[in-house]
Amino acid sequence: AGLLVSLLLLMGYFSQTAHQLQDSLLLPYPVSDIVTIVEVDDSSLAAYGRWDQWPRSLHARLVEQLHLAGARTVVFDFVFDAETANDQQLAAAIAAAGNVVQPILTQGDAYHDLEGVLRFEGLILPQPNLLAASAGLGHTSILHDSDGYIRRVPTVVSAAGQTYDSVAFTALRHYLGSPLNETAAVENGRLSIVGREIPVDDHGEMRVYYAGPPAQPDQQTFNQVRYQDVLSGTVPDELLPNKIVLVGTTAT
Repeated sequence: AGLLVSLLLLMGYFSQTAHQLQDSLLLPYPVSDIVTIVEVDDSSLAAYGRWDQWPRSLHARLVEQLHLAGARTVVFDFVFDAETANDQQLAAAIAAAGNVVQPILTQGDAYHDLEGVLRFEGLILPQPNLLAASAGLGHTSILHDSDGYIRRVPTVVSAAGQTYDSVAFTALRHYLGSPLNETAAVENGRLSIVGREIPVDDHGEMRVYYAGPPAQPDQQTFNQVRYQDVLSGTVPDELLPNKIVLVGTTAT
């Protein structure tokens, strides 16, 4: 019986159960308070219309407001890949701010055939003017376990012959003033970045220990403000200066 159980463990038959048991051991923990989330929520869509109809001049105004407010690093969690009429205005705002990190999207399946990185066949980049204006790039790839939950993220990926750090690492490098042109490397199950050692697997996949839900009725894990409140200048003064500001979509 012991031999049979050992073989089943080695073959991964209990991996999903093991993951779910580990989930029960994870407890919310306090965060460092260096991140503020600017959310595109349902009220944002009510204010500005359908997401695919938003002009990029609106995002240009957001970048300008965040720059004036003293945000240290601004990270967009959506890719401006198509060309639009207001791209030059957004590119000018991004270049003037000098602190905007943009994401890339990987395409296709994830391949485990390279040491220390996860390989994808294709990727989607921001359109050229915005790409040239950005302070840095980072991938936003995630991995789903067999039960559909996200417990791991790839730290470094290879796509179209280039390697990219995760957008979180790129943001952290920029925030701490570290060089952005050095891709992190995995050695002996550890990934070294800005003086920190992060445990990862052979292909650079990192286990996620969630700090807690982004927001719930009685508390917020991270500071969250609405997109339109940033544009109107009604965000409390302490939530933007010297912060990593993550701009993302939370609308249902």
